[in-house]
Amino acid sequence: MAESGSYDLLQLLSWEKRDFLIRNNGEQVKISGLIGKTVESFIGHFSKMPWLAVPFSDSPTKKRLKKLFKVMGIPEFVILDANGNVSTQEGTKVVWEYGAEGFPFTLERISFLIEEERAAKLNQSLNSMLVSSTSNYLISNYGNLVPVSELENKTVVLFFTMKSHRQCLKFTPLLIETYKDLKDKGCDFEVVSISQDRNDKQFREGFATLPWLALPFNNKVSEKLARYFDLRTLPTLVIIGPNGKTLRSNAVELIEDYGSEGYPFTSERLTQVAEDERAKREAQTLECLLVSGDRDFVMENSGFTTPISDLVGKHILLFVSALHCASSRTFLSKLVQTYFEIKSKVDDAFEVIFVSCDVDNPTFCKYFDQMPWLAIPYVDARRKSILRWFRIRERDIPKVIAIGPSGRTVTTEARKLIRVHGEEAFPFTEEHMKSLKEEIKDMVQGWPETVMNCERHQHELLLIDEVQFNCFRCREMGFGWFYYCEECDFALHPVCALMDKEKPKEEDKKNVTDENAKESKEEEEEETN
Repeated sequence: MAESGSYDLLQLLSWEKRDFLIRNNGEQVKISGLIGKTVESFIGHFSKMPWLAVPFSDSPTKKRLKKLFKVMGIPEFVILDANGNVSTQEGTKVVWEYGAEGFPFTLERISFLIEEERAAKLNQSLNSMLVSSTSNYLISNYGNLVPVSELENKTVVLFFTMKSHRQCLKFTPLLIETYKDLKDKGCDFEVVSISQDRNDKQFREGFATLPWLALPFNNKVSEKLARYFDLRTLPTLVIIGPNGKTLRSNAVELIEDYGSEGYPFTSERLTQVAEDERAKREAQTLECLLVSGDRDFVMENSGFTTPISDLVGKHILLFVSALHCASSRTFLSKLVQTYFEIKSKVDDAFEVIFVSCDVDNPTFCKYFDQMPWLAIPYVDARRKSILRWFRIRERDIPKVIAIGPSGRTVTTEARKLIRVHGEEAFPFTEEHMKSLKEEIKDMVQGWPETVMNCERHQHELLLIDEVQFNCFRCREMGFGWFYYCEECDFALHPVCALMDKEKPKEEDKKNVTDENAKESKEEEEEETN
Protein backbone atom coordinates (compact mmCIF):
# COMPACT_ATOMS: atom_id res chain seq x y z
CA MET A 1 0.00 0.00 0.00
CA ALA A 2 1.33 3.47 -0.88
CA GLU A 3 2.31 5.76 1.97
CA SER A 4 -0.07 8.63 2.63
CA GLY A 5 1.26 12.16 2.38
CA SER A 6 1.56 15.23 0.20
CA TYR A 7 3.56 15.25 -3.03
CA ASP A 8 4.83 17.84 -5.48
CA LEU A 9 3.48 16.77 -8.89
CA LEU A 10 6.46 18.26 -10.72
CA GLN A 11 8.95 16.29 -8.59
CA LEU A 12 6.78 13.18 -8.65
CA LEU A 13 6.22 12.91 -12.42
CA SER A 14 9.23 14.61 -14.07
CA TRP A 15 12.97 14.13 -14.34
CA GLU A 16 15.87 16.39 -15.36
CA LYS A 17 15.31 15.91 -19.11
CA ARG A 18 11.48 15.93 -19.12
CA ASP A 19 8.86 18.25 -17.63
CA PHE A 20 5.88 16.90 -19.54
CA LEU A 21 3.57 13.88 -19.93
CA ILE A 22 2.09 12.60 -23.18
CA ARG A 23 -1.42 11.75 -24.32
CA ASN A 24 -2.20 8.64 -26.37
CA ASN A 25 -2.08 10.78 -29.54
CA GLY A 26 1.48 11.94 -28.82
CA GLU A 27 0.53 15.42 -27.54
CA GLN A 28 2.86 16.71 -24.82
CA VAL A 29 1.22 18.16 -21.68
CA LYS A 30 3.22 20.25 -19.20
CA ILE A 31 3.12 18.73 -15.72
CA SER A 32 2.76 22.19 -14.22
CA GLY A 33 -0.57 22.43 -16.05
CA LEU A 34 -1.96 19.54 -14.00
CA ILE A 35 -1.69 21.37 -10.70
CA GLY A 36 -5.18 22.25 -9.46
CA LYS A 37 -6.87 20.02 -12.06
CA THR A 38 -9.07 18.28 -9.48
CA VAL A 39 -10.59 21.58 -8.38
CA GLU A 40 -11.04 22.64 -12.01
CA SER A 41 -12.81 19.36 -12.69
CA PHE A 42 -15.20 20.02 -9.79
CA ILE A 43 -15.93 23.54 -11.02
CA GLY A 44 -16.56 22.32 -14.56
CA HIS A 45 -18.89 19.57 -13.34
CA PHE A 46 -20.76 21.85 -10.91
CA SER A 47 -21.28 24.51 -13.60
CA LYS A 48 -23.75 22.13 -15.31
CA MET A 49 -25.89 21.79 -12.16
CA PRO A 50 -28.70 24.24 -11.26
CA TRP A 51 -28.58 23.42 -7.54
CA LEU A 52 -26.30 24.04 -4.53
CA ALA A 53 -23.08 22.27 -3.55
CA VAL A 54 -20.77 21.74 -0.59
CA PRO A 55 -17.57 23.65 -1.46
CA PHE A 56 -14.82 21.44 -2.86
CA SER A 57 -12.41 22.63 -0.17
CA ASP A 58 -14.73 21.48 2.65
CA SER A 59 -13.31 17.95 2.90
CA PRO A 60 -14.43 17.36 6.53
CA THR A 61 -18.10 17.88 5.64
CA LYS A 62 -17.86 15.66 2.57
CA LYS A 63 -16.20 12.86 4.54
CA ARG A 64 -18.76 13.20 7.35
CA LEU A 65 -21.69 12.95 4.91
CA LYS A 66 -20.21 9.93 3.15
CA LYS A 67 -19.71 8.18 6.48
CA LEU A 68 -23.13 9.20 7.83
CA PHE A 69 -25.03 7.88 4.80
CA LYS A 70 -22.63 4.96 4.19
CA VAL A 71 -21.95 6.03 0.62
CA MET A 72 -20.26 3.14 -1.20
CA GLY A 73 -20.48 4.36 -4.79
CA ILE A 74 -21.62 7.20 -7.02
CA PRO A 75 -23.98 8.61 -7.99
CA GLU A 76 -25.68 8.39 -4.59
CA PHE A 77 -28.83 10.46 -4.05
CA VAL A 78 -30.10 10.79 -0.47
CA ILE A 79 -33.41 12.67 -0.12
CA LEU A 80 -34.34 14.49 3.11
CA ASP A 81 -37.81 15.87 3.83
CA ALA A 82 -38.61 19.35 5.16
CA ASN A 83 -37.94 18.18 8.72
CA GLY A 84 -34.53 16.70 7.91
CA ASN A 85 -35.75 13.12 7.96
CA VAL A 86 -34.46 10.70 5.32
CA SER A 87 -37.22 10.08 2.76
CA THR A 88 -35.12 7.55 0.88
CA GLN A 89 -31.51 6.57 0.31
CA GLU A 90 -32.53 5.12 -3.05
CA GLY A 91 -33.01 8.57 -4.53
CA THR A 92 -31.04 7.74 -7.68
CA LYS A 93 -33.40 4.89 -8.55
CA VAL A 94 -36.52 6.88 -7.60
CA VAL A 95 -35.58 9.94 -9.68
CA TRP A 96 -34.49 7.75 -12.59
CA GLU A 97 -37.84 5.94 -12.65
CA TYR A 98 -40.29 8.69 -11.65
CA GLY A 99 -38.54 12.02 -12.22
CA ALA A 100 -40.42 15.05 -10.88
CA GLU A 101 -43.59 12.95 -10.52
CA GLY A 102 -41.95 11.29 -7.54
CA PHE A 103 -41.87 14.52 -5.51
CA PRO A 104 -41.77 14.73 -2.49
CA PHE A 105 -40.18 11.27 -2.85
CA THR A 106 -41.77 9.83 0.25
CA LEU A 107 -42.66 6.17 0.59
CA GLU A 108 -46.32 7.15 0.43
CA ARG A 109 -45.85 9.03 -2.86
CA ILE A 110 -43.89 6.20 -4.50
CA SER A 111 -46.45 3.65 -3.29
CA PHE A 112 -49.21 5.81 -4.78
CA LEU A 113 -47.44 5.94 -8.16
CA ILE A 114 -46.88 2.17 -8.15
CA GLU A 115 -50.54 1.55 -7.36
CA GLU A 116 -51.57 4.07 -10.04
CA GLU A 117 -49.52 2.18 -12.64
CA ARG A 118 -50.97 -1.15 -11.49
CA ALA A 119 -54.51 0.18 -11.87
CA ALA A 120 -53.65 1.67 -15.27
CA LYS A 121 -52.46 -1.72 -16.51
CA LEU A 122 -55.68 -3.36 -15.35
CA ASN A 123 -57.73 -0.77 -17.26
CA GLN A 124 -55.25 -0.19 -20.07
CA SER A 125 -56.36 1.65 -23.20
CA LEU A 126 -54.72 3.81 -25.84
CA ASN A 127 -56.03 6.88 -24.04
CA SER A 128 -54.58 5.83 -20.69
CA MET A 129 -51.18 5.30 -22.34
CA LEU A 130 -50.91 8.11 -24.90
CA VAL A 131 -53.10 10.94 -23.57
CA SER A 132 -52.06 13.37 -20.83
CA SER A 133 -53.57 16.52 -19.35
CA THR A 134 -51.52 18.63 -21.78
CA SER A 135 -51.61 16.49 -24.93
CA ASN A 136 -54.12 14.22 -26.66
CA TYR A 137 -52.55 14.05 -30.10
CA LEU A 138 -49.72 12.51 -32.12
CA ILE A 139 -47.75 14.08 -34.97
CA SER A 140 -46.86 13.03 -38.51
CA ASN A 141 -43.55 13.88 -40.16
CA TYR A 142 -45.45 16.51 -42.16
CA GLY A 143 -46.31 18.32 -38.93
CA ASN A 144 -49.98 17.28 -38.89
CA LEU A 145 -51.65 16.69 -35.52
CA VAL A 146 -53.51 13.39 -35.28
CA PRO A 147 -55.88 12.79 -32.33
CA VAL A 148 -55.11 9.62 -30.36
CA SER A 149 -58.80 8.74 -30.71
CA GLU A 150 -58.23 8.03 -34.44
CA LEU A 151 -56.15 4.98 -33.49
CA GLU A 152 -58.91 3.30 -31.50
CA ASN A 153 -59.87 -0.22 -32.65
CA LYS A 154 -56.59 -0.55 -34.55
CA THR A 155 -53.56 -2.73 -33.91
CA VAL A 156 -50.97 -0.21 -32.72
CA VAL A 157 -47.22 -0.67 -32.41
CA LEU A 158 -45.33 1.50 -29.92
CA PHE A 159 -41.82 1.80 -31.34
CA PHE A 160 -39.23 2.81 -28.72
CA THR A 161 -36.29 4.04 -30.77
CA MET A 162 -33.31 6.39 -30.98
CA LYS A 163 -31.89 7.92 -34.16
CA SER A 164 -28.22 7.26 -33.34
CA HIS A 165 -28.70 3.77 -31.92
CA ARG A 166 -27.00 1.18 -34.13
CA GLN A 167 -29.56 -1.58 -33.69
CA CYS A 168 -32.43 0.86 -34.27
CA LEU A 169 -30.83 1.98 -37.53
CA LYS A 170 -30.61 -1.62 -38.69
CA PHE A 171 -34.12 -2.63 -37.62
CA THR A 172 -36.07 0.43 -38.81
CA PRO A 173 -35.92 -0.40 -42.58
CA LEU A 174 -37.49 -3.80 -41.86
CA LEU A 175 -40.27 -2.18 -39.82
CA ILE A 176 -40.87 0.33 -42.64
CA GLU A 177 -41.17 -2.56 -45.11
CA THR A 178 -43.65 -4.34 -42.83
CA TYR A 179 -45.62 -1.13 -42.25
CA LYS A 180 -45.95 -0.32 -45.95
CA ASP A 181 -46.93 -3.90 -46.78
CA LEU A 182 -49.73 -3.89 -44.19
CA LYS A 183 -50.92 -0.43 -45.27
CA ASP A 184 -51.03 -1.57 -48.91
CA LYS A 185 -53.24 -4.47 -47.81
CA GLY A 186 -55.60 -2.05 -46.05
CA CYS A 187 -54.96 -3.40 -42.54
CA ASP A 188 -56.10 -1.40 -39.50
CA PHE A 189 -52.55 -0.95 -38.31
CA GLU A 190 -50.44 1.97 -37.08
CA VAL A 191 -46.98 2.57 -35.65
CA VAL A 192 -46.19 5.29 -33.09
CA SER A 193 -42.56 6.26 -32.44
CA ILE A 194 -41.70 6.86 -28.79
CA SER A 195 -38.44 8.77 -29.12
CA GLN A 196 -35.56 8.17 -26.72
CA ASP A 197 -33.39 10.77 -28.47
CA ARG A 198 -31.36 13.24 -26.45
CA ASN A 199 -32.59 16.40 -28.13
CA ASP A 200 -35.23 17.75 -30.48
CA LYS A 201 -32.82 17.98 -33.43
CA GLN A 202 -32.00 14.27 -33.28
CA PHE A 203 -35.68 13.44 -32.96
CA ARG A 204 -36.67 15.50 -36.00
CA GLU A 205 -33.83 14.16 -38.15
CA GLY A 206 -34.73 10.58 -37.29
CA PHE A 207 -38.50 11.02 -37.63
CA ALA A 208 -38.31 12.88 -40.97
CA THR A 209 -37.89 9.64 -42.94
CA LEU A 210 -40.51 7.58 -41.11
CA PRO A 211 -43.98 7.02 -42.63
CA TRP A 212 -45.87 6.67 -39.35
CA LEU A 213 -46.82 8.79 -36.32
CA ALA A 214 -44.93 9.83 -33.20
CA LEU A 215 -45.40 11.27 -29.76
CA PRO A 216 -44.16 14.88 -29.73
CA PHE A 217 -40.58 15.10 -28.47
CA ASN A 218 -40.01 15.76 -24.77
CA ASN A 219 -43.54 14.67 -24.02
CA LYS A 220 -43.79 13.43 -20.44
CA VAL A 221 -45.85 10.52 -21.74
CA SER A 222 -42.65 9.15 -23.34
CA GLU A 223 -40.93 8.86 -19.97
CA LYS A 224 -44.06 7.39 -18.44
CA LEU A 225 -44.32 4.74 -21.18
CA ALA A 226 -40.65 3.79 -20.86
CA ARG A 227 -41.25 3.13 -17.18
CA TYR A 228 -44.68 1.57 -17.75
CA PHE A 229 -43.26 -1.04 -20.14
CA ASP A 230 -40.03 -1.44 -18.17
CA LEU A 231 -37.93 -0.37 -21.15
CA ARG A 232 -34.53 -2.09 -21.02
CA THR A 233 -33.32 -2.31 -24.60
CA LEU A 234 -33.56 -0.55 -27.95
CA PRO A 235 -35.30 -1.03 -30.22
CA THR A 236 -38.39 -2.23 -28.36
CA LEU A 237 -41.66 -2.87 -30.16
CA VAL A 238 -44.81 -3.11 -28.01
CA ILE A 239 -47.88 -4.36 -29.86
CA ILE A 240 -51.27 -3.13 -28.61
CA GLY A 241 -54.38 -4.96 -29.82
CA PRO A 242 -57.61 -3.29 -31.05
CA ASN A 243 -59.00 -3.59 -27.50
CA GLY A 244 -56.13 -1.50 -26.10
CA LYS A 245 -54.48 -4.45 -24.34
CA THR A 246 -50.84 -5.47 -24.78
CA LEU A 247 -50.36 -8.36 -27.21
CA ARG A 248 -46.55 -8.42 -27.24
CA SER A 249 -44.17 -6.60 -24.88
CA ASN A 250 -41.34 -6.72 -27.42
CA ALA A 251 -41.99 -7.95 -30.95
CA VAL A 252 -38.67 -7.04 -32.59
CA GLU A 253 -37.69 -10.66 -33.26
CA LEU A 254 -41.26 -11.46 -34.32
CA ILE A 255 -41.04 -8.79 -37.05
CA GLU A 256 -37.56 -10.02 -38.01
CA ASP A 257 -38.85 -13.58 -38.35
CA TYR A 258 -42.28 -13.08 -39.92
CA GLY A 259 -42.64 -9.46 -41.05
CA SER A 260 -46.18 -8.66 -42.17
CA GLU A 261 -47.05 -12.38 -42.23
CA GLY A 262 -47.41 -12.25 -38.44
CA TYR A 263 -50.25 -9.68 -38.53
CA PRO A 264 -52.38 -9.20 -36.44
CA PHE A 265 -49.76 -10.72 -34.11
CA THR A 266 -52.21 -12.68 -31.97
CA SER A 267 -51.23 -16.03 -30.46
CA GLU A 268 -53.59 -17.79 -32.87
CA ARG A 269 -52.02 -16.14 -35.92
CA LEU A 270 -48.46 -16.81 -34.79
CA THR A 271 -49.31 -20.46 -34.15
CA GLN A 272 -50.72 -20.74 -37.67
CA VAL A 273 -47.65 -19.03 -39.18
CA ALA A 274 -45.34 -21.39 -37.29
CA GLU A 275 -47.28 -24.43 -38.54
CA ASP A 276 -47.17 -23.13 -42.12
CA GLU A 277 -43.44 -22.58 -41.79
CA ARG A 278 -42.86 -26.12 -40.50
CA ALA A 279 -44.73 -27.49 -43.50
CA LYS A 280 -42.61 -25.36 -45.84
CA ARG A 281 -39.41 -26.58 -44.21
CA GLU A 282 -40.52 -30.18 -44.64
CA ALA A 283 -41.03 -29.51 -48.35
CA GLN A 284 -37.90 -27.36 -48.74
CA THR A 285 -36.02 -27.58 -52.04
CA LEU A 286 -33.05 -25.69 -53.38
CA GLU A 287 -35.33 -23.91 -55.84
CA CYS A 288 -37.69 -22.65 -53.12
CA LEU A 289 -34.67 -21.29 -51.24
CA LEU A 290 -32.79 -19.69 -54.10
CA VAL A 291 -35.31 -18.93 -56.86
CA SER A 292 -37.64 -15.93 -56.82
CA GLY A 293 -39.44 -15.00 -60.03
CA ASP A 294 -36.88 -14.49 -62.76
CA ARG A 295 -34.04 -14.44 -60.19
CA ASP A 296 -33.01 -18.05 -60.81
CA PHE A 297 -29.22 -17.75 -60.80
CA VAL A 298 -26.16 -17.07 -58.66
CA MET A 299 -23.14 -15.02 -59.69
CA GLU A 300 -19.50 -15.91 -60.20
CA ASN A 301 -16.50 -13.68 -59.54
CA SER A 302 -15.93 -13.49 -63.27
CA GLY A 303 -19.27 -11.76 -63.74
CA PHE A 304 -20.90 -14.80 -65.33
CA THR A 305 -23.93 -16.44 -63.74
CA THR A 306 -24.79 -20.04 -62.88
CA PRO A 307 -28.42 -21.24 -63.10
CA ILE A 308 -29.84 -22.64 -59.86
CA SER A 309 -30.95 -25.66 -61.91
CA ASP A 310 -27.24 -26.58 -62.32
CA LEU A 311 -26.90 -26.82 -58.53
CA VAL A 312 -29.92 -29.07 -57.88
CA GLY A 313 -28.85 -32.45 -56.48
CA LYS A 314 -25.53 -31.14 -55.14
CA HIS A 315 -24.20 -30.60 -51.62
CA ILE A 316 -24.46 -26.85 -50.98
CA LEU A 317 -23.02 -24.69 -48.22
CA LEU A 318 -24.57 -21.26 -47.66
CA PHE A 319 -21.85 -19.02 -46.26
CA VAL A 320 -23.50 -16.09 -44.43
CA SER A 321 -20.84 -13.53 -43.67
CA ALA A 322 -19.70 -9.88 -43.81
CA LEU A 323 -16.39 -8.13 -44.33
CA HIS A 324 -16.80 -5.94 -41.23
CA CYS A 325 -17.06 -9.04 -39.00
CA ALA A 326 -13.56 -9.97 -37.77
CA SER A 327 -14.38 -13.63 -37.12
CA SER A 328 -15.90 -13.86 -40.62
CA ARG A 329 -12.67 -12.63 -42.18
CA THR A 330 -10.58 -15.05 -40.16
CA PHE A 331 -12.83 -18.05 -40.81
CA LEU A 332 -12.76 -17.37 -44.55
CA SER A 333 -9.24 -18.80 -44.97
CA LYS A 334 -10.30 -22.01 -43.22
CA LEU A 335 -13.39 -22.31 -45.41
CA VAL A 336 -11.41 -21.69 -48.62
CA GLN A 337 -8.97 -24.45 -47.65
CA THR A 338 -11.84 -26.81 -46.81
CA TYR A 339 -13.64 -25.89 -50.04
CA PHE A 340 -10.73 -26.96 -52.26
CA GLU A 341 -10.10 -30.11 -50.23
CA ILE A 342 -13.74 -31.21 -50.57
CA LYS A 343 -13.79 -30.26 -54.26
CA SER A 344 -10.72 -32.45 -54.82
CA LYS A 345 -12.73 -35.41 -53.51
CA VAL A 346 -16.20 -34.87 -55.00
CA ASP A 347 -15.62 -32.17 -57.67
CA ASP A 348 -18.93 -30.88 -59.08
CA ALA A 349 -21.06 -32.54 -56.40
CA PHE A 350 -20.25 -29.72 -53.97
CA GLU A 351 -20.53 -25.92 -54.02
CA VAL A 352 -20.53 -22.91 -51.68
CA ILE A 353 -22.78 -19.86 -52.08
CA PHE A 354 -21.97 -16.57 -50.35
CA VAL A 355 -24.93 -14.77 -48.72
CA SER A 356 -23.74 -11.28 -47.80
CA CYS A 357 -24.52 -9.27 -44.67
CA ASP A 358 -22.27 -6.43 -45.81
CA VAL A 359 -23.26 -2.79 -45.45
CA ASP A 360 -23.22 -1.95 -49.17
CA ASN A 361 -22.51 -3.33 -52.64
CA PRO A 362 -18.88 -2.06 -52.92
CA THR A 363 -18.03 -3.81 -49.64
CA PHE A 364 -19.75 -6.96 -50.86
CA CYS A 365 -17.71 -6.90 -54.08
CA LYS A 366 -14.45 -6.34 -52.19
CA TYR A 367 -15.18 -9.30 -49.90
CA PHE A 368 -16.49 -11.58 -52.66
CA ASP A 369 -13.26 -11.04 -54.64
CA GLN A 370 -11.51 -13.15 -51.98
CA MET A 371 -13.82 -16.14 -52.54
CA PRO A 372 -13.52 -18.92 -55.16
CA TRP A 373 -17.22 -19.83 -55.11
CA LEU A 374 -20.64 -18.41 -56.03
CA ALA A 375 -22.80 -15.68 -54.46
CA ILE A 376 -26.29 -14.25 -54.29
CA PRO A 377 -26.04 -10.73 -55.82
CA TYR A 378 -26.03 -8.04 -53.14
CA VAL A 379 -28.89 -6.06 -54.67
CA ASP A 380 -31.25 -9.03 -54.58
CA ALA A 381 -34.32 -9.64 -52.41
CA ARG A 382 -33.35 -13.33 -52.12
CA ARG A 383 -30.50 -12.33 -49.82
CA LYS A 384 -32.87 -11.00 -47.18
CA SER A 385 -35.33 -13.87 -47.65
CA ILE A 386 -32.55 -16.38 -46.92
CA LEU A 387 -31.55 -14.49 -43.77
CA ARG A 388 -35.17 -14.42 -42.65
CA TRP A 389 -35.79 -18.08 -43.55
CA PHE A 390 -32.90 -19.24 -41.38
CA ARG A 391 -33.50 -16.45 -38.80
CA ILE A 392 -29.95 -15.20 -39.04
CA ARG A 393 -29.08 -11.98 -37.25
CA GLU A 394 -25.81 -10.10 -37.34
CA ARG A 395 -24.71 -11.58 -34.04
CA ASP A 396 -24.93 -15.05 -35.62
CA ILE A 397 -22.39 -14.50 -38.39
CA PRO A 398 -20.35 -16.08 -39.78
CA LYS A 399 -22.87 -18.87 -40.33
CA VAL A 400 -22.50 -21.91 -42.58
CA ILE A 401 -25.65 -23.85 -43.49
CA ALA A 402 -25.38 -27.25 -45.17
CA ILE A 403 -28.05 -28.15 -47.75
CA GLY A 404 -28.19 -31.78 -48.89
CA PRO A 405 -28.79 -33.11 -52.44
CA SER A 406 -32.53 -33.28 -51.68
CA GLY A 407 -32.63 -29.54 -51.00
CA ARG A 408 -33.37 -30.08 -47.31
CA THR A 409 -31.29 -28.47 -44.56
CA VAL A 410 -28.70 -30.88 -43.16
CA THR A 411 -27.36 -28.59 -40.41
CA THR A 412 -27.16 -24.90 -39.60
CA GLU A 413 -23.97 -25.49 -37.58
CA ALA A 414 -21.60 -26.52 -40.37
CA ARG A 415 -19.18 -23.76 -39.41
CA LYS A 416 -18.34 -25.41 -36.10
CA LEU A 417 -17.95 -28.79 -37.80
CA ILE A 418 -15.53 -27.27 -40.33
CA ARG A 419 -13.53 -25.56 -37.61
CA VAL A 420 -13.10 -28.81 -35.71
CA HIS A 421 -12.88 -31.39 -38.51
CA GLY A 422 -12.13 -29.50 -41.73
CA GLU A 423 -12.94 -31.44 -44.91
CA GLU A 424 -13.49 -34.61 -42.86
CA ALA A 425 -16.85 -33.13 -41.75
CA PHE A 426 -18.28 -33.50 -45.29
CA PRO A 427 -21.16 -34.25 -45.98
CA PHE A 428 -22.10 -32.83 -42.54
CA THR A 429 -24.90 -35.33 -41.87
CA GLU A 430 -25.71 -36.54 -38.36
CA GLU A 431 -24.81 -40.12 -39.33
CA HIS A 432 -21.43 -39.06 -40.71
CA MET A 433 -20.61 -36.99 -37.63
CA LYS A 434 -21.41 -39.95 -35.36
CA SER A 435 -19.08 -42.11 -37.43
CA LEU A 436 -16.34 -39.47 -37.33
CA LYS A 437 -16.73 -39.18 -33.60
CA GLU A 438 -16.20 -42.90 -33.18
CA GLU A 439 -13.04 -42.71 -35.31
CA ILE A 440 -11.70 -39.95 -33.10
CA LYS A 441 -12.51 -41.93 -29.96
CA ASP A 442 -10.53 -44.85 -31.34
CA MET A 443 -7.60 -42.54 -32.02
CA VAL A 444 -7.77 -41.02 -28.54
CA GLN A 445 -7.65 -44.44 -26.90
CA GLY A 446 -3.90 -44.39 -27.48
CA TRP A 447 -3.52 -41.35 -25.26
CA PRO A 448 -3.15 -41.56 -21.44
CA GLU A 449 -6.36 -40.89 -19.50
CA THR A 450 -4.47 -38.67 -17.06
CA VAL A 451 -1.18 -36.79 -17.07
CA MET A 452 0.94 -34.91 -14.57
CA ASN A 453 2.49 -31.77 -16.00
CA CYS A 454 4.47 -30.43 -13.07
CA GLU A 455 6.09 -27.80 -15.24
CA ARG A 456 2.70 -26.17 -15.77
CA HIS A 457 0.36 -27.50 -13.09
CA GLN A 458 0.63 -29.40 -9.82
CA HIS A 459 -2.60 -31.42 -10.11
CA GLU A 460 -3.41 -34.43 -12.26
CA LEU A 461 -5.06 -33.55 -15.58
CA LEU A 462 -7.93 -35.64 -16.96
CA LEU A 463 -8.54 -36.22 -20.69
CA ILE A 464 -12.03 -34.94 -21.59
CA ASP A 465 -14.00 -34.05 -24.73
CA GLU A 466 -16.36 -31.58 -26.41
CA VAL A 467 -15.80 -28.37 -24.54
CA GLN A 468 -14.27 -25.17 -25.88
CA PHE A 469 -11.17 -24.34 -23.90
CA ASN A 470 -8.15 -22.07 -23.51
CA CYS A 471 -4.78 -23.81 -23.45
CA PHE A 472 -2.65 -22.38 -20.64
CA ARG A 473 0.59 -23.31 -22.39
CA CYS A 474 0.21 -22.03 -25.95
CA ARG A 475 -2.59 -19.54 -25.08
CA GLU A 476 -4.67 -20.76 -28.01
CA MET A 477 -8.34 -21.77 -28.09
CA GLY A 478 -9.57 -25.21 -29.06
CA PHE A 479 -12.45 -27.65 -29.38
CA GLY A 480 -12.43 -31.38 -28.79
CA TRP A 481 -10.18 -33.46 -26.60
CA PHE A 482 -7.95 -31.83 -24.00
CA TYR A 483 -6.43 -32.39 -20.57
CA TYR A 484 -8.24 -30.59 -17.77
CA CYS A 485 -8.14 -29.88 -14.03
CA GLU A 486 -11.67 -29.08 -12.86
CA GLU A 487 -10.49 -27.80 -9.48
CA CYS A 488 -8.36 -25.07 -11.05
CA ASP A 489 -10.16 -24.70 -14.40
CA PHE A 490 -6.81 -25.43 -16.06
CA ALA A 491 -6.61 -26.86 -19.58
CA LEU A 492 -3.92 -28.00 -22.02
CA HIS A 493 -4.00 -29.22 -25.59
CA PRO A 494 -2.85 -32.86 -25.73
CA VAL A 495 0.17 -31.76 -27.75
CA CYS A 496 1.02 -29.27 -24.98
CA ALA A 497 0.29 -31.65 -22.10
CA LEU A 498 2.43 -34.37 -23.69
CA MET A 499 5.18 -32.00 -24.81
CA ASP A 500 7.95 -34.20 -23.46
CA LYS A 501 6.25 -37.43 -24.49
CA GLU A 502 5.10 -38.88 -27.80
CA LYS A 503 2.66 -36.45 -29.40
CA PRO A 504 -0.72 -37.72 -30.63
CA LYS A 505 0.12 -38.87 -34.14
CA GLU A 506 -3.10 -37.81 -35.85
CA GLU A 507 -3.79 -34.59 -34.00
CA ASP A 508 -3.07 -32.28 -36.89
CA LYS A 509 -4.90 -34.56 -39.33
CA LYS A 510 -8.13 -34.66 -37.36
CA ASN A 511 -8.00 -31.09 -36.05
CA VAL A 512 -9.65 -32.34 -32.86
CA THR A 513 -7.85 -30.05 -30.47
CA ASP A 514 -6.17 -27.13 -32.17
CA GLU A 515 -8.41 -24.23 -33.18
CA ASN A 516 -7.93 -20.99 -34.90
CA ALA A 517 -6.87 -18.87 -31.91
CA LYS A 518 -7.20 -15.56 -33.68
CA GLU A 519 -10.80 -16.26 -34.72
CA SER A 520 -11.88 -17.35 -31.25
CA LYS A 521 -10.29 -14.32 -29.62
CA GLU A 522 -11.92 -11.99 -32.13
CA GLU A 523 -15.28 -13.64 -31.47
CA GLU A 524 -14.88 -13.01 -27.75
CA GLU A 525 -14.04 -9.37 -28.45
CA GLU A 526 -17.11 -9.00 -30.70
CA GLU A 527 -19.40 -10.53 -28.05
CA THR A 528 -17.92 -8.16 -25.45
CA ASN A 529 -18.52 -5.17 -27.71
